[in-house]
Amino acid sequence: MFRRKSKKQKLIEAARNNDIAGIAQHFMPRDAAYEACLAAIDARAAVALQAVLEKNSGFDFAFSSGGDSVCARNLIAKANASADANALLAVLLAANNNYACGRQPLTSFLTPATSFETLQNILETMPRAFGDVLTAAGLADTAKLKFILSFTPKDGSAQKTLDAALIDVAGEGAADKAGLLLKHGANANYAAALALTRAAQNGHFETVALLLPHVDLALYGMDIAVKAEHADPDMAQLIGEAAKIALEQQNAEKPAEPPAALPPGALPPADILIETLALPDGGTLTTLFNFSTKQQHSIVKTAEGAVALAVVGFKDLDADVLAAARGKCAARNAPHAEKKPRRSYENLKKAGL
Repeated sequence: MFRRKSKKQKLIEAARNNDIAGIAQHFMPRDAAYEACLAAIDARAAVALQAVLEKNSGFDFAFSSGGDSVCARNLIAKANASADANALLAVLLAANNNYACGRQPLTSFLTPATSFETLQNILETMPRAFGDVLTAAGLADTAKLKFILSFTPKDGSAQKTLDAALIDVAGEGAADKAGLLLKHGANANYAAALALTRAAQNGHFETVALLLPHVDLALYGMDIAVKAEHADPDMAQLIGEAAKIALEQQNAEKPAEPPAALPPGALPPADILIETLALPDGGTLTTLFNFSTKQQHSIVKTAEGAVALAVVGFKDLDADVLAAARGKCAARNAPHAEKKPRRSYENLKKAGL
């Protein structure tokens, strides 16, 4: 007896036969959509696979449903094993609007042999896959690394991936790849400049020379030299000398530390605030520098040995204080007048007064 085919069977058969019209006319229950996708992948029918996914908007690989998540992974893994993997994966990845759903299959099928077309499909449809794509398919091939880096996200989300990749390629001595990563923002100081440490320990001179200008040698150089000494003494010496130069430059550029602040209301000692020099004629010259009015008064009071005051290179010296100081010095140097006799009773009597 002839049994009529169910709608589900008709849909699966249409997918297997790449029958786009048949797919369009049949109802699409969720479980049927998954089996139709499997049938289309078995038949290497990418167009039919796309038709099934477009018709069944409910099958959207939503991670909120555990069943959908498993289905998505199974479909991606199955498509990757197909002879037409590139075309089938492009359709599935375009439908996968939740990267977490397809991440595990992505990392399993991506290899250095993955085609540029597949890489482009993944990076355009799932920007968040950048790190997995670079790690799995880019580090072994310079051309593919350069291609993948052209998709580097602009929001900084790829920074850790770039930094970790730089460590890997530097340890292998791949100076060309290290240069590409540095150009696209990899940080050579990441993880205490581990990229330079690995390159030095493995004796990759060209990579070391490339990384040296990008590393804070004043901070990390000496430690790296010590770590590399056992593996390559010549390399360690080179890095050590570069670190010494960096430290010398840093110390030369370091601004002088300001003098320690005094407690509020305290006056510095007078011998700090003034400079008294001996003059050839036996006198002294005291220079009063730029201080507050209160400090200037303190200087004038304590500069007992001063016979002259000068001002060097400052404009805001208090004029009144300076005038008082100069007057004080002038009074000290004025010739002393003869003392008049004391107006005592005995003196008055002698004078006949």
